[in-house]
Amino acid sequence: MDIADIAPRKLDPYLLWALLTDFKGYGGAVQPESLVPFIVELRDRGDVPRLAAQTVPDVQGQPTPLVTMAACYANDMQTRFCTVRVRLDCIATLLKLEFVVRAEMGLAGVELQPPQQDAVVSPVKIGDALGWHDATPLVAVIDHGIAFLNRQFHIDGQPRILRLWDQWSGSAQQPAPVAPPWTAEIAHGYGRTISAREIAALIASDGDELACYRNVLRYEPVAGRAAHGTHVLDVAAGWPDPLGAGSTMPLPIVAVQLPWLPEKDVSGASLCVHVLDAMRFILDSAGPDRNVVVNLSDGAMAGSHNAGSIVEDAIDELLIDHPGMSLVIAAGNGYMAHAHAQGVIGDGAKAQLLWKVLPDDRTESFLEIWFPQGGNVMVTLMTPGDDATITAAVDTSACWPVNGSPQAAIIHRREVANGDGQLALLALRPSRPPRPGDGGAPHGVWTVSLSNAADRPVAFEAWVERDDPPFAEHGPRRQSHFVDNGEGWISGQNTLNSVATGESPIVVGGYRLVDDGVAAYSAAGAPRDLGKKPTLVAPSDDGIALPGLRAAGNRSGSSSRMDGTSVAAPIVTRLIANALAATGPAGRVYSAAEIKQALRAQATPADPPPDPEHASVKADQALRVGSGWIRLGSALQLPP
Repeated sequence: MDIADIAPRKLDPYLLWALLTDFKGYGGAVQPESLVPFIVELRDRGDVPRLAAQTVPDVQGQPTPLVTMAACYANDMQTRFCTVRVRLDCIATLLKLEFVVRAEMGLAGVELQPPQQDAVVSPVKIGDALGWHDATPLVAVIDHGIAFLNRQFHIDGQPRILRLWDQWSGSAQQPAPVAPPWTAEIAHGYGRTISAREIAALIASDGDELACYRNVLRYEPVAGRAAHGTHVLDVAAGWPDPLGAGSTMPLPIVAVQLPWLPEKDVSGASLCVHVLDAMRFILDSAGPDRNVVVNLSDGAMAGSHNAGSIVEDAIDELLIDHPGMSLVIAAGNGYMAHAHAQGVIGDGAKAQLLWKVLPDDRTESFLEIWFPQGGNVMVTLMTPGDDATITAAVDTSACWPVNGSPQAAIIHRREVANGDGQLALLALRPSRPPRPGDGGAPHGVWTVSLSNAADRPVAFEAWVERDDPPFAEHGPRRQSHFVDNGEGWISGQNTLNSVATGESPIVVGGYRLVDDGVAAYSAAGAPRDLGKKPTLVAPSDDGIALPGLRAAGNRSGSSSRMDGTSVAAPIVTRLIANALAATGPAGRVYSAAEIKQALRAQATPADPPPDPEHASVKADQALRVGSGWIRLGSALQLPP
């Protein structure tokens, strides 16, 4: 792809790495004619229909659409953000359009079909059998592994999950099976959906749930004893409440299962497209004038962390433009992960970071180093054993080895699509490639040197990208991390989930019930956001000796214990949903800003004891608790 005439701000460095490595990190399944998903920011509201009208000549020279997109975007004259599918050989054409501000690649290598242009996601039908009415709020989750046959999510055989979208679409070589009781999701062009009617029929058959998931539904994410999404949904909307905090009433649910095959994205970084599509699917499912609270307990660790990503801007716009929708996001678990470094390099000085990559890692590893605009830093990467070195100045790239398929690269850009600032992306192939002959990067400690060539000091922040399978999923835990070299660069500050730095979402950290201590892993905001991000903290652990909280396993009647801010977020989701339900049939629509303000007002400021295992975390506590502690079982007071 010729990028010579493409403005730097429009380019995603992960796309450049994928092109360098022939998309091996995505299974190598991307061909010139393959459709690649992107999330796109446009210059003006109303530019989305303009983008949808762009054409390119096909092999016969006839005009064919440059991109395909769902009708929820193509017909929206008010948004500046959309997701599209574009042929690999047409990406440069897309990026050169003058009204395209920037575009970020989603999960490539999956099977995509053009959305059916006249297809829309219709509002779910909420009956009155369970006491529901026109003002009954909807609870939604976007997650991995949702055991929707579990009786925690139905009452006497009547499902409360009114619609589930499984975004898995398979690969071009092995598309996902779409057969009854599944229906193809034609409005977005990928995945499959199941409705309450089909779920009710499966429940009525009274068969073995595991056999049904495996043999009838071909739904593998819940084949094990427990799954992340099942636990999260039970905490958010299970009936009865697994934590015993109480609920106003059992509420209707819409769920979205994020992609899980063919190449599971353990980082969460490439799910930007799928998250925005999920938000749109939920919004359309809720219909107009209905409150819906969405839980997202997923995300990545890297990113600019300054509310500058496309998906964060798109979510902010969506929540502001559509009162009634609010979003609760887990703050992240990176505080003690040694995955963030920060500091200031003096003029003419150097800084050194040690990046440890583990053996037997079957996925790629990434390190993002961000500088302010106008920085002039040379970035050098040295292999373990000090036998090879590559260096990249601003607006250059370097690969190792020089000849052959790259095993490592530095892509250094003064502007990027992924956030605000100057980015050096360091990318490594797996230390144990999943396919023979793919070529892998050596494991061990890689040395990163930052040389400031400017005549003034320059600040930097570096994040190791998440590389860890979700709870209860198979696969070795191979998270790379920084090694302390005594220079003091490693910091737990500014470690929020990469999609949690926008203005509108509610961001939730975790604390221990036994002593109110902030969970050792619970992420911190940046000093510039003191008291703002995260929004607040909620329970995520019983105690140090008993980590996590207990909620539903995949089989009805089973349970599992899970920790992390993924557990704290759905507690707040339930709190909001209870408050909305309590307003009754005469309740009104509440904006995300109103709900966030009410939560802040209710949070309890406190000064609990420092973590007895990690006393040093006391210094960062103000960056980790936001407005304070939400108590289990409390009731949120909404304005009239």
